[in-house]
Amino acid sequence: MRSLKQLFPLAKNAPAPGIATTPPAPPRHPQSWFGGYQPDYLTHISQVYSDGSVDIAVRVYWPRLSGKGIGDPTQIQDSGVQVRVEDGPWQDLTAPHAEYKCWSAQLDRVLEGSAIHFRYRDGQGVWQAFAPLTDLETLYGTTYVPSLTYEWEHQAPRYDHAKVLLETTLEGLLAGYKGGKFAGRDLDELSQVSIADRMIATDIPGQLAAWNIDEVMVPVCASVANRSHLDPKFNYLTYNFIEIDWQVGGIAAFKRLVDRFYGYQIQLIPDLIFAHQVRNPFAGSLDQIQDPHSGMAVFVDPDPFLFRDYGTWMLNLAEPHFRQLLAEKMVTFAQKYHLKVLRIDYVDGLILQYSNRNQNYAEEFIRELKAALRQHCPDVVTLGETFEVAGNPAVQDFIDVFYAPIGFTIVEELYKPPSQMERPLYPNMEVLAGHAHQVLQSKRREAYYAQLHDETWYCQHIVQGRPYVPWAYGGNPAQLAKNQGEELVAMGLLEPPQLLEFVRRTVRNAEALTMFLANLRYMFVPSVDALSLGCLDDPDQWKVAWKGVSPSQLEAWEATGLDRRDILWQHQHHRQDLVTLRGLFRRYTKVDESTYQPLVTIEMNHHDSGASLLSLFRLNPSLVEDSLLVVFNFGANVFKGEVTYEVPIPEGFDGPWAVLFDGDCPNPDLAKAASTPLARSYGTGTLLQTVQGQYSNRSAVLRLEIGARSLVVLNYRGGPAR
Repeated sequence: MRSLKQLFPLAKNAPAPGIATTPPAPPRHPQSWFGGYQPDYLTHISQVYSDGSVDIAVRVYWPRLSGKGIGDPTQIQDSGVQVRVEDGPWQDLTAPHAEYKCWSAQLDRVLEGSAIHFRYRDGQGVWQAFAPLTDLETLYGTTYVPSLTYEWEHQAPRYDHAKVLLETTLEGLLAGYKGGKFAGRDLDELSQVSIADRMIATDIPGQLAAWNIDEVMVPVCASVANRSHLDPKFNYLTYNFIEIDWQVGGIAAFKRLVDRFYGYQIQLIPDLIFAHQVRNPFAGSLDQIQDPHSGMAVFVDPDPFLFRDYGTWMLNLAEPHFRQLLAEKMVTFAQKYHLKVLRIDYVDGLILQYSNRNQNYAEEFIRELKAALRQHCPDVVTLGETFEVAGNPAVQDFIDVFYAPIGFTIVEELYKPPSQMERPLYPNMEVLAGHAHQVLQSKRREAYYAQLHDETWYCQHIVQGRPYVPWAYGGNPAQLAKNQGEELVAMGLLEPPQLLEFVRRTVRNAEALTMFLANLRYMFVPSVDALSLGCLDDPDQWKVAWKGVSPSQLEAWEATGLDRRDILWQHQHHRQDLVTLRGLFRRYTKVDESTYQPLVTIEMNHHDSGASLLSLFRLNPSLVEDSLLVVFNFGANVFKGEVTYEVPIPEGFDGPWAVLFDGDCPNPDLAKAASTPLARSYGTGTLLQTVQGQYSNRSAVLRLEIGARSLVVLNYRGGPAR
């Protein structure tokens, strides 16, 4: 690999790394580099000059174990902490005192890109290198002076409508884009050009915007993963707490990437993985530092409860200064990159870490972190994954938007093996309708999803938690639907050439029902659009499939009797449908951006267990012309021509309704490319009038044509109602 220093180049024309020797340069205006917050416990830049040199306020919290207990920095005895720039002389830090808890020093006019080294004197009087947490740039155990001067071009997106969130990886997006020609082939190539800079050279943000995506959630923390040949699970084995992985890019590169996404009104959401940290990632990592008297690892919690040991450790949050360190890392991270949403990983594990002790210090930590965010980043939204401790008062106050896997029940029913169904071609509508009704009672702000990465690979914790529905996890959505369809083929209820259409319609219904039950945020993974087979653990599944069909997938579908033209057409139709549905969800789901409260209320309008139909009414009380009726047919019946289905209309909405989407109607260009005649369907904008029911004995119905396993989205056009 090239010299790691090349990742953080020096300022142009700098004569040598280290301290500037030119006459003093005027300081830059603080607005060009200062986020408005300076930490107390983290080494940080205190001034930036026009020649690229900086002043650095060195801050190191150095705990000791003593008779007074952990965290008394006044017990310095023979301790010592030193810092130096590049290969310059070591400089002593001033010892802490009662009023000031950190070791401190000042470094003046240090050149951009310079390496900063730290060491401490151990109990035997030997100097040892170590890597304290800082607000600078780090590469494994070395700290560098970053370039902070960046002129932001774009503001963060507004929150005036519900969001569509894609969970993926930056490296996966690159590796699948245009045959991977922009991706790094190995670590050496990533050391030359980072993932962030590679992505900026593409139109990936623009393509994602065209897919009607508002947010892209990605793991970016420093990890043991090789992002050129990714095992996605390694992205969750992190070190250095909240730091951007060097493969993703330095501070300047990641700022450019966030800004680029903002130009397309897309929020980049970092998946902050910090509850567990990898042991011994480099010499001098915090977990290796031991108290000279007891031999205990100073920073490590010695006895976390329900600890999942992945070769990792958990921070000792009983030490209030450690909590302060971690909170400052998160605040500076959010401010530095102008982030508005942070995804907090593994909240359950964090809280359960202290659940068997008299005081839960993780609760203390999230209270303190929330207070710091409210004070310094009041517009930052925390998106949190928690299930076991979701009712904890501290957690409820900490998380602004909760993960809500409301699609689990939907997937479990819609992908259920036919041999376990009362009617193999018809899902149990009482289960789906009852679940939808329960979901709609929730008062929390939630992000709905059916499957994310944990559900599309083998996850022992999901297997243990839901052992009675093995068919619903461990595979991509299309694979789960294909498993179900193949059993129908074996039962003689489905012809093999019909299998692909069955799969795409089933996946579309599962995701669309999850999405249209949401009023704030809907989350999904790339394999939903791609109809990827297999699971995320399979080779190359980490690469996002942007278009077309992979050779192995093509071969699998050709084995059912379809030709390539039909296979490609079905996949293209599926992608187009999901893009259209996401666009309708975004357009008609308004949010009050001042309070972040949804403006749309959702009701169960109707369900029919015999026919396996269900409809949702999405009401916008302040703008009734934005109200929608979404009708799902989950069964095998086709309602066409003289045989229509009479959908009851919500009371007071008996005017005309316009068709915005018909699942049997591709766009005109795609319709022309179909190899066989298409079923009769509605064109976009078709008006349906409310009439007296002929079979249902209802006073106001829509006589609707709807295909098997399809859906129709209707928009109210009747003026003021209710």
